[in-house]
Amino acid sequence: MKIAVASALGWPYVRRGSRFTYELSSYLAGRGHDVHYITSKPGIRKRVKEKDGIFIEYHRLMNSPLLSAVKAQNLDTFIFPSINALLKNDFDIVQTVLPMDAFAASVTKKLKGTPFVHYMIDSFQPYYYITRYGKFMLRTGIQSAVQVTAPSRFIADNVKKNFGIDALLTPPPVDTDQFTLCENKDLDHPRILYTSSIHDPRKGFLMLVKAFEKLLDHVPNARLQLSGHVHPKAIEVVYNSVGPKARNSIDILGVGKREDLPALYRQAAVTVLPSVNEAFGMVLLESLASGTPIVGARSGGIPDILSTEEIGTLFEPEEGLEGLCRAIMRGLELAQDADVWGKCRKHAESFSWNTLGPRFEKLYEEITDNGNRKRINTFTKKRRVPDAATDKPTVRTHLIEADLKTIFDDALDEIEIDYDNYYRVDSYKPLCTYVAGWLLNNGLQRGSVLVVSYFTFPLKLLLEKCGFTVRGIEVTKKHEPWNDIGNRTIISDIHALKDESGCYDIVICDDIIQYCEFPVRVLQILRDKLKPEGTLIFVTENAANGNSRMRLLMGKNIYPVLNSDAPGEVKSIESEKGISGYRKYTMDEAEKLTEEAGFAVTQGSYIIKEKAVEGSLFPIPFFLYFYKRLYYFIQKAFPPLRSHVFITAGKNLYYES
Repeated sequence: MKIAVASALGWPYVRRGSRFTYELSSYLAGRGHDVHYITSKPGIRKRVKEKDGIFIEYHRLMNSPLLSAVKAQNLDTFIFPSINALLKNDFDIVQTVLPMDAFAASVTKKLKGTPFVHYMIDSFQPYYYITRYGKFMLRTGIQSAVQVTAPSRFIADNVKKNFGIDALLTPPPVDTDQFTLCENKDLDHPRILYTSSIHDPRKGFLMLVKAFEKLLDHVPNARLQLSGHVHPKAIEVVYNSVGPKARNSIDILGVGKREDLPALYRQAAVTVLPSVNEAFGMVLLESLASGTPIVGARSGGIPDILSTEEIGTLFEPEEGLEGLCRAIMRGLELAQDADVWGKCRKHAESFSWNTLGPRFEKLYEEITDNGNRKRINTFTKKRRVPDAATDKPTVRTHLIEADLKTIFDDALDEIEIDYDNYYRVDSYKPLCTYVAGWLLNNGLQRGSVLVVSYFTFPLKLLLEKCGFTVRGIEVTKKHEPWNDIGNRTIISDIHALKDESGCYDIVICDDIIQYCEFPVRVLQILRDKLKPEGTLIFVTENAANGNSRMRLLMGKNIYPVLNSDAPGEVKSIESEKGISGYRKYTMDEAEKLTEEAGFAVTQGSYIIKEKAVEGSLFPIPFFLYFYKRLYYFIQKAFPPLRSHVFITAGKNLYYES
């Protein structure tokens, strides 16, 4: 059969919740079906490729400030490329999972008669319709679906209540091949693992953190590991909700890489998911597949998984912190039983793709009469997959900015990272393209580069694509005062290269000097790493940039940290973190600093380091977008107002330190 799996949010850009759609596509392709995976991606370019036997279409989402004016979200715009993709191909059947996919499939069904199955991955009220128009799109789509399926009895009941439709119970399978058992767990220092969202209150992460603090009174050697999508504000909330002892026993790991998950599950003593009204709880199945017992709330779809006390413990949400703490203690006792690992694995295998995958295939065959449905060929268009040999951009000695932006976008798309990290890297595109362009257009090619920064990945990504050999040293940012620990951290991190004197053609010092109490010493250390004919690129914040000038016009100090206790003064992020060594440099000061460190300055210019508007899954408010774009164009027109100073220099061979 020719099958389309459509999802507005897809793997790998949304890691956890959207993995099911990709694994379904992979399973069906492995069974010999012609599978198209239609989904979205961050960035400005559409991509198509073939992987794991799947033809994948990554469509860009509209990211216009006008969306916020009509109270729409970027995800709503997925209906347009999705309808186009479904109309251009003659599919036997379409699988959808989100309101946007379902609406697009309903339009295709009306025009071409293509049947579709909608998988209700979450409850209808109030979370399923993510956007303002999601409710309308879902109702339109679900009423047109040939079959609605649900991952749990909880969701099936929800569909019946809201739509009067009997949903077919079809749990999402777990890829048990990805997970293995561990026979050497450290149960004397048990790890309590949580692998869901760390910014969605519905998941109960804050309740778990507080229950963990109580648990430490009984199990003082325990550690809590939080692995999932996280927002900086959520980190602050977590640490502020507990005392120092618990704070020192909590590890916030972030979403991490997919390949890191199996090891986390194997090493954990117990995995906890305290969320209420959870649609299913795939993270619990992954834990069981690794032989790790589980703890969950008796709510939503979790009891469908935790159906026996041999593999874990349920707690009543009404029991609160005390009930969760007791359940975790019972889970830790269960982990001491050597037989529990095998029982957990056996239970997970009853949810494997080998067991449950045929249900999806059988459903599609019944709907399409084994793929014999008559097709309408009106809109069919032959697909094309880019040829790596012909479509890959070539690197030339002299490159215009547009060439480098294309290379940067291509490199970023190749690494397949989640939305948050994608947009973070993409925001540094102006700096990266400027540095790469300067190097290539000044005859510096294919040399060895050392990048010292708080975030080296963007520069490393583009420079390696342009043919350079790059080593990145990320300087650790601490929350303690920079005059103390922070400065020692910078010096010690850079001193890690003390045995590598004179081995780099290019050293890039990016945005760290303004945090240094001893900036000359830092530059001198970097000077020692350069070859005699090497080049230093020094980037630091411009003290005379537009924001600083505006602060002066408003009667405020351009260094908020230095007078943060003054009457009426608003504390900056730096002052809140106690970064007392913070300062900025004008062009003249930066050039003088560079010369004092033993360099001969060859060029000084002003640059804009970051994009005017950082990408996001959610549209930026119109007036904020207008302000940021206006300020960006002002900086472009008047270079001294730009955010950063860019200096290049060579070694002063007559300098004596």
